[in-house]
Amino acid sequence: MDEAVDRVLEDKFSPLGAYSDADVFAHPYKSRLECGRVLAKCKPFSKQTIQYTKDICNYLYDTYGRFPAHVDAFYTPGIWIQFAHLEMEYYEKFYEPAQYQRQARPQCALARISGHKKLIQW
Repeated sequence: MDEAVDRVLEDKFSPLGAYSDADVFAHPYKSRLECGRVLAKCKPFSKQTIQYTKDICNYLYDTYGRFPAHVDAFYTPGIWIQFAHLEMEYYEKFYEPAQYQRQARPQCALARISGHKKLIQW
């Protein structure tokens, strides 16, 4: 598990990591300025935080024989969040439509069928 944590950190913060190339990181954002604000907050974690994360991950793996312990893992290369429901106002404010339209289609369809003018959030 230590190696897994180290690899995630490398994918994020190494010279070739997601947070090291502002042009790549800015791609999904509507505003380059907004992207810069987000990127400025993406700082490497302290050694203590990294060790704490490793300790938790090792505990879960050692105790349950798998990680994550109670849910299936998601494979999302280059993405460190998962979502099951989109808060459309947030995505419309900060992201290009191509980044979320496919996921929003069921909500849009439900809104059209039911005659609502706004997207239905569930």
